Amino acid sequence: MDIDQKTVPLSPARRAGDFLYLSGQIAFDSNGRMTGDDVATQTHQVFRNIKAVLADNGARVRRHRQRNRLACRS
Repeated sequence: MDIDQKTVPLSPARRAGDFLYLSGQIAFDSNGRMTGDDVATQTHQVFRNIKAVLADNGARVRRHRQRNRLACRS
């Protein structure tokens, strides 16, 4: 799958007061290319990306709250 990271309209994170909100993450590598063809490889990349976004904002994985949303169309 070819997805150009520059065309994806996501901001990695936004801070609001003491909260840091992360957007949905995509399995882009450091070169902006999609990694792997399987869910395991892509999941590992997503978590590397999350850790990098947190580090860039002075946060760590152990200091977070989790919220998951699933949107489906029928």
